[in-house]
Amino acid sequence: MPVIIDGNNLLHSLPSQEQNRESVRRRSLDAVRHGGMSLTVVFDGPPPAGSPDPEHLGRLTIRYSGASSADDLILR
Repeated sequence: MPVIIDGNNLLHSLPSQEQNRESVRRRSLDAVRHGGMSLTVVFDGPPPAGSPDPEHLGRLTIRYSGASSADDLILR
């Protein structure tokens, strides 16, 4: 069963020195490697310049909500 996570909520639960999107991405990649699950992480706002949306990394997908909130995109 796929898991969907609000990336900003996860980001704010990390230690202060790791509160960035790259740390969430790295930890999420580790989780799918070791957990055998499919995971989608949704961040608020547009993707960083040059980043694809969605970004497919095997069993991990990174999405960006654009003008709406990550919560709205998750609910859709």
